[in-house]
Amino acid sequence: MIDERSIDQFDTIWNEHYSKVFATCMRYVHHIETAEDLTQDVFETAFSHWTKQGVPTYPSSWLMKVATYRAIDNLRRTKNFNQKYEVLKTEYLVKQNFASQIEQDADVGNDMLRLMFMACHPSLSKESQIALTLKYVCGLTTHDIASAYLTSEVTISQRIVRAKKKIQRLSIPFHLPDPENDDQHLSSVLQIIYLMFNEGYLNSSGYQLIRHDLCHESMRLGRELSVWRPGHAEVESLNALMCFQASRLSTRFNREGEMVLLEHQDRSEWDRKLIDQGLSHLSRAMQFAKTPGFIMYQALIAAQHAQATHYERTDWKTIIKLYDGLYELTGSLVVALNRTVAISMVHGPDVALEQIRQIEQTERLRHYHLLYSVKGNLLHRLERYDEASRAFQHASTLTENERERVFLTRQAQANQLNGKER
Repeated sequence: MIDERSIDQFDTIWNEHYSKVFATCMRYVHHIETAEDLTQDVFETAFSHWTKQGVPTYPSSWLMKVATYRAIDNLRRTKNFNQKYEVLKTEYLVKQNFASQIEQDADVGNDMLRLMFMACHPSLSKESQIALTLKYVCGLTTHDIASAYLTSEVTISQRIVRAKKKIQRLSIPFHLPDPENDDQHLSSVLQIIYLMFNEGYLNSSGYQLIRHDLCHESMRLGRELSVWRPGHAEVESLNALMCFQASRLSTRFNREGEMVLLEHQDRSEWDRKLIDQGLSHLSRAMQFAKTPGFIMYQALIAAQHAQATHYERTDWKTIIKLYDGLYELTGSLVVALNRTVAISMVHGPDVALEQIRQIEQTERLRHYHLLYSVKGNLLHRLERYDEASRAFQHASTLTENERERVFLTRQAQANQLNGKER
């Protein structure tokens, strides 16, 4: 009988390795639905075997080997002689028991980039690019994706189905494009890796607040891109941004596993090596850029936080100017929401709260939990504890992440208690 601990372990393995297994299958079959079926079969085989025999020391190698066998068998059954060379090469590697692990890892890394570029092909809509990447590169469920983008599972499923059909109809290739002549394609890939990192940095659903596997994979893909396309401002900016954000991952929880907000984090525990790497990437980005792009603005804002010795000593005026530029570029209400935090530090929480009320009137963010979390924080600072409690409580009902729900509920309870004591 499978116990709860085994189920949790299997879930973790699925999250960490789904995209790599899928990319490996795609390398040989070049057909999304076939690769999906093979990937599902690989994991069913693995979990059935591991339930009886135990999880191997290196589950990744086990999964890749089985994925390769499954792909070979599929090619044999379909008699795809055009790919016979790939079959022979793969059979040789299998017989050698993947003697060169470095070569295998490099192949998987390139497969992930190929998968990114296929999913982000310019012929696909931005919504489809996001849905495909989060499903196949990140291994997220349609529920996770729908939660992250404030839409329904049906909508996400339909986008994925339509995108898969379009990929097959247009024969969109599973390969890396010419790095010097594909800026539109690259821009989409950069935005998707950024979204992928964000999903890892704050998991949209489940009990796990951070998905380190997604953060690490996003950073690895960013490094791969900088090798594939050196001297590109937004590529360097993306690497800078991820370094800054990753530098404080270890301080986002206390010992009890509770969330710790930026203002309360122990900055002496931030990874200074990652911050220095981020500053180096950002310096190179600024050499290549004529004007800041979407990702560079984000990196410049993150750099201000990374270099501040204390939360209160952050250069909030500069951050407001950077958010002004970012909002002018994007018109994003999420950017406007983030800007209110900086405004509250310069002009006071009452001024920021007025802007929150304006954002709150829009339909787009009405069900966005962070809107009410920020509102609750501003109300708390104004000592309007009862209203703050209601805002935090409402936020807790909207988040899909269990740890975040616990944190927001405790914030609501603490403000309720403060209100009673007045």
